[in-house]
This record gives sequence, C-alpha cells and structure tokens, in this order.
Amino acid sequence: MNFLASIYHYQQYLNPLIKWKILDTKSLQSMSNYQGSYVNFCKMVRNLRKRGLVCWEPLLNRKERVVYLTINALKEILPLNPYFIDDRIIYHDAIVSNIVRSLLEKKYFHSSELSHEYFGKNKWNYANILEPDAIIFGENKGFSFKIAIEVELTQKSKDRIIEKFDTYIKSEFFNSVIYIFHKRNVFDSYINLVKEMQTNAASSIYKKGIGQKIFLLFKQDLFKFPLDFSENPLFVNNQELKFKEVIDG
Repeated sequence: MNFLASIYHYQQYLNPLIKWKILDTKSLQSMSNYQGSYVNFCKMVRNLRKRGLVCWEPLLNRKERVVYLTINALKEILPLNPYFIDDRIIYHDAIVSNIVRSLLEKKYFHSSELSHEYFGKNKWNYANILEPDAIIFGENKGFSFKIAIEVELTQKSKDRIIEKFDTYIKSEFFNSVIYIFHKRNVFDSYINLVKEMQTNAASSIYKKGIGQKIFLLFKQDLFKFPLDFSENPLFVNNQELKFKEVIDG
C-alpha cells in the first residue's frame, strides 16, 4: 500500500488530528470510533507511525503519548494550507486541545477554532493580530459571543502582558479572553497586574472593560482529559470566584 493509499485507508483515524492537531492516544481512540481494545489501538497507531502518517511521542515525563500528523501527511491531506507542528511547543498545543475540548462540554459553548484553523482567514483579521491559542464560540439567551483562549504555561514580560490585555479590552471582535495557568505564582502575578491596570485606568469605561473582558483561570493539571474546571479559581471583575459560579452548565 503506497503513501496516498494509506492516507485514504486510515482516514477515520487521521481526521480528528486535522481538527485538533495533537491528541493523547485515548482521545484519538474515542474520537475515531475504534471499537477494539486500547492495546490493539496502540498497535494500529504504531502501524500508522511506521507508514509515516503520524508521530507518536511520549509527553515530557508523563506516561501518556500524543499523536499528531507528520509533515508529509499534512501536505497530502491539506495541500493548499498545511499547518506545521512545532516540536518546541508540543506540550502546550496538547494542553490547548484538552482545554478547548473540555470547555465545549459546557452548554453555552458550541464550536471552536484553534490557531491553525483561523490563521490567515480574512474574516478573523482581529484574531490574526492577537493570535490567541483558540477561539470558543457560544450563545446564551440569544446572544452570540466569541471568547479568546490564552494558555500561559510561562510568565511573560509585564510590557507584553499589558499590551495584549489592552488590545483585548479594546477589541470589538472578542467579547472576552480567558487566560489559563497551571502555576499558582504566575496566576497570582497576572491578577496583580490586572488590579494595577484597574487602579491606573484613565476612564471608568476602560476600568469596566478590564473587569468584564479579562478572565484568569488556574488549574494545576491541564493535561488529563476531560478537564473539570468547576471548583477551580477564576478571577474576573476584581474578585476570585469558582469557575462554576461564573460559567455554569
């Protein structure tokens, strides 16, 4: 079986990776509707790797492995707009996938686009400027909204954070942005920065925008799917609440 024939033959196992970019092995098994055992699915993934269709790699010091399409497979499947996997941020991209898939289980959220999906689209010009990790689309009581997702695994410089906060606050495209952290000290530093911006706000309108548009969420383990954020701290509107108190469903 040649390379193109292999892509066609194993298409059901490759399709989830086009949308989600990087998936843990168990999630790929579930999303591709594989009916056999996990052990046999791993053998099948090993076969896909042997055929040059996917990479199947351990994730840092965890037992889990993640699966993603090879460059050659991407060029055949998406010849007009192939995206590329950056080996330096595989852990980050795997977490983004987990977070977005988990949020989509909430009743107010109905669809999403990861960065490789919206990038370059004319209708997402504002998204291309801000380059969030993902966009969540939702609806509540007839009101449609767009939320940017930013996964912050490391501390950014103060100037860079303020600049991006400012762009989100002034954005007419995004209704809000959720910054998600796995380190409490980074989460706390962003809270202090939001409070500082509110104190120094030039107008009440801008101060209100800070409180209503910037959400900060902390959860220590962001890899295990599905993620339950309900009891985790969410800072919004100058107060720290539980996620379920702000975003239910």
